[in-house]
Order: sequence, then structure tokens, then C-alpha cells
Amino acid sequence: MSPAARNAGRLDAACDTGNMEGHSRGAADKRMGSGRSVHDWRRSDLCGVALSVSAESHVTSRVDASHCAGSLAADMSIGLIGGPTLPETCGHDWHYFQSRECIIDCRGPLIIDGTSVWGYKIQVYTQSHSVVKGPEQFGFKVEYPVTVKADAWICSGALLTGCTIGEGAVVAAGTVVRAQTVAPGVMVAGNPARVVARWDGTRWVYVDYKRVLD
Repeated sequence: MSPAARNAGRLDAACDTGNMEGHSRGAADKRMGSGRSVHDWRRSDLCGVALSVSAESHVTSRVDASHCAGSLAADMSIGLIGGPTLPETCGHDWHYFQSRECIIDCRGPLIIDGTSVWGYKIQVYTQSHSVVKGPEQFGFKVEYPVTVKADAWICSGALLTGCTIGEGAVVAAGTVVRAQTVAPGVMVAGNPARVVARWDGTRWVYVDYKRVLD
């Protein structure tokens, strides 16, 4: 059996069972039916398969088909919340974020300058729920606008929500910036984010930054 036929069988079983635990059977090309779910599809499971997903289907987790011979339908926007496309105020296209495995929430206001630089697995959330009624009751939706200005650098693993990242600022790896404004030319790190360095025009000047924590 050819690799394409073998992988098509796995996909066929997935369409029937809602997961990728099935075994070989089916045609070379499949379409996810309405109301189906897809969980954790691996690159090896999709190679040689033409895949499309209907609008009513639900895709969870990550589908990595960047090196596959098959095609993914344009309406399957993995990692994009409130899509199906990025707003015009976003200076990067979706492939830029998808290749970095980022999660981008487009439900609320989102402005991203095209000269900003992004790392991997970054999460951006622009909408949530009010908690004014207490922890046991979800409230109305609240927008958390995110703005990333020119030449900012958002490093891998960062989380942004309800914040503004100034020109030339650096958000260090793993930093959580929530309801904060990061000034131009500063470096922030930690959870919550705090300033650890400032750019003086020629170098980063660190502020009360301990390399040894004791």
C-alpha cells in the first residue's frame, strides 16, 4: 500500500470516529463532515491527503501540514480565534503567525505593525468575560484591545491581552503583559511584566536585574 493510501485510510477513520485512532481504509481524499471534530492531527497522518473541513466542524489543538503534499482548506484557520481572517489592522499575514504556532484572537480590537517581530507559540487574547459578579458566574463580554507598534519584538511564549507594546520594545520570552502599556524602547519580563532594561541608543541598560536569585 502506498503512503498516500495508508494516510488516507487514517483520515477516513478519523472522519468516522472524531479522532486519529482509526486504521487504514477509505479513499485518497476526504472532507470532514458537518459537526465533526478533529484532535491532534500529526504531520505524518496528513501527508498525501487532500483535506477540507466544513464550516460547522470543530478543529481543536494543532494540525501541522506545512510539509505535506495535501492541501488544507482556507476556512480551517488553526490558531485563529474569531476569524476566519486577520483584520486589516494586522500588518502580518496569517501564514506568518501559523508558521510560528501562535494563537491570535481577532474578536476584539487588534493592531499589529508589520515591522514587529514575533517568536513562537505566542498567545494574543482581545476578548474575555467580566468577573464583577464573582468567580462563580461568567459576566458579559469585555474587550481587551491589543496594539503592537513598529519594531517591537515579541519573544516566544509571551502572552498579550489588553495591552499596548511601544515602538522598539522587547517582550521577553514567557512574559505575560496584561492590561499594561509597555513604553517605547524598554524590555519587559516576568508575570506580571516589569521593566528589566532600557535602550539608551547604543545598548540595553539593565534595571535592578539579578542574574543570581538568592
